[in-house]
Amino acid sequence: MSALSIIIINWNSKALLLKCLASIALHETELDYEVLVIDNHSDDDFDDVRPDFPENYAFIKLEENLGFGRACNMAASRAKGEILLFLGPDTELLRDNDLCNLRKTYAADPHRGALGCQFVTARGERQYSSVPFPSPANIVKAWWRENIAAMGAVRRALLRSRTIPVIDTVEPCDAVLGHCLMVSNTRFRQVGGFPPDVFLFSEDIELCKKLRLAGYFNAKDNRCKIVHHQHRSIREKYGWDFIYLVQESLVHFNVRYHGRMYGALAAFLTVLRALWSLAFFWAFSVKGNFRETIIRNGKILQYYLFVRFRRKSAG
Repeated sequence: MSALSIIIINWNSKALLLKCLASIALHETELDYEVLVIDNHSDDDFDDVRPDFPENYAFIKLEENLGFGRACNMAASRAKGEILLFLGPDTELLRDNDLCNLRKTYAADPHRGALGCQFVTARGERQYSSVPFPSPANIVKAWWRENIAAMGAVRRALLRSRTIPVIDTVEPCDAVLGHCLMVSNTRFRQVGGFPPDVFLFSEDIELCKKLRLAGYFNAKDNRCKIVHHQHRSIREKYGWDFIYLVQESLVHFNVRYHGRMYGALAAFLTVLRALWSLAFFWAFSVKGNFRETIIRNGKILQYYLFVRFRRKSAG
């Protein structure tokens, strides 16, 4: 049995995937691992690259697109590792044996549920790599932090400093993202894996929620830093409409775990937050993300005020 099974779900991301696989082969020299690449019925063909990888790299092409969660569950049923690592094809390792060290961190805590890492851009800038569980209260908290951070960004810009120090330690969190999510094979099976009825987005949050409900605790290890090229293949297929999928998955989560009343309250608060951002938050955009702020929040409003009701009427 391998110490670690690395599971990567691919969908039209071959170029990024090959970089990811090359970084694993380059940097992981001390770990006994296997790699399972599951292609979710994309246009990519791997016959030309299979000979370049050793036997512990398996490429499996599905005859239909199962979605992220179901494909992960299928791969996990074939995995031989004691620990599973779900890794995005749009990630790259930066340093030697980071995954080996991440596995050691995981094994050191018998109450660990899911463990993630710190994502950075190709330029080394921090990205968010953990999220609070969706709820009306957390929407308000995120709204408040967003505005405080925006004002802080203006202050740092005036001082010509935009860096925020991060303590390199293991940090407790609600949910880590599925682009780098480590979990015990046994605990993954215990909670039933990823939800099979969610096609895309929030499956990682639901898995972390189920682990928390089972008595385990989730965290991210800021000492492990991995490059993440965000939403490359998703954006190529859906454009900015991928925001509809994100919001739909959050509605699904809130209704499932908090009920329809809380789900409606969460939707109402999300609309208010988007309106506020369109009205005021753009003024604090100091990194040139004015256009992105307008489009993202515009799409959120469009989803809740038009798209969602049109889908409900059609269903």
